Amino acid sequence: MANRFVRPSSGQGSSFGANAPSAFAYLRDSRLLDKRNLAAMPENQRGWTAFMLELNKWIKNETGNFDPVFTGFSADPGAPSCSWHRFGQMVFMEFIFTTGTSDAVDFTITNLPEIITPRDSQIYPMNGLHDNTANIVDRGAIKIGSDNIITFYSDNHAGAWTASGTKGFGTSGQCVIYSLRSPEKL
Repeated sequence: MANRFVRPSSGQGSSFGANAPSAFAYLRDSRLLDKRNLAAMPENQRGWTAFMLELNKWIKNETGNFDPVFTGFSADPGAPSCSWHRFGQMVFMEFIFTTGTSDAVDFTITNLPEIITPRDSQIYPMNGLHDNTANIVDRGAIKIGSDNIITFYSDNHAGAWTASGTKGFGTSGQCVIYSLRSPEKL
């Protein structure tokens, strides 16, 4: 007997706005199992390829980038960009910029796109941050806000930045992975 996926429950999920977990409603719906490429366990490379292509149609899988709007700088980091890839409710974001000239104790990006804004604000450790040319290792933090604002902290999630000198990332390409909703909340 061929391996089969267990039939998901038929609940439809809730709606929470543009980034809603409701995109997963089809994953809990019996309509998902009507798709031949998803109903059976893939047995070879061709089967896995078909499975992933079909699954990508059902799970929101998008990429994009945006030019960040900063606060806390008299001269923003040069040629800044943020690149992101959304896999369902998970987001991978890369910060493509280094340092700028500080003129305040805050460091934010105020234009996080709605499609990758989490329902609940989340704080994560962030390495590679620099404050006034000093490397901050193992202490920096990032808050991905439900208010479309990304806040960087120089010391865990309470520290302020030096209001002079430089701040930002020591090297371009620092990354964060976060969820659009807390896994324990539906």
